[in-house]
Parts: sequence; C-alpha cells; structure tokens
Amino acid sequence: MLVARGLAEIISNRRTQIVDVDGYLEFFRADILGVPVIVWIFVLVAVGGWVLPAFARSWSSASTPSATSTRDRGGRR
Repeated sequence: MLVARGLAEIISNRRTQIVDVDGYLEFFRADILGVPVIVWIFVLVAVGGWVLPAFARSWSSASTPSATSTRDRGGRR
C-alpha cells in the first residue's frame, strides 16, 4: 500500500488533489462575516453532531411507553 501511494505521488508530482472547477474554488475560498466558509461548515457539522444525538435520545424515550404507564392501563410489563 505504501509503495502504491509513493508511486502515485511520483506520477502526479505530489499533486494528490487537483481541482479545476472555478465555482468550487471560489465557494470554498469565500468568507462569510470574515470567517472562511470551511470553518462555517465545520461549525455546522460539529453542532449537528452534538444536537442530533441529544434529540434522538429524547425522541426514543418519548415514543416508548414507560412500564408505569403500561401497568396503569392494565397491560403487562
């Protein structure tokens, strides 16, 4: 694997990622409120990774009836 990677770097003159699309480059080089777009993307992903699991836990516990409420209705536990 290491040999293949080294060979690929030699063939490509150490240019492993070549992007020639101007719109793509302009988007990721832009700034929003003085902060690079890539930083905003990182913040959104980090906040989403923190918030979504918290809500998923509360949704799953809210959707399943507790043992007490099931017993109160005369059901089995």
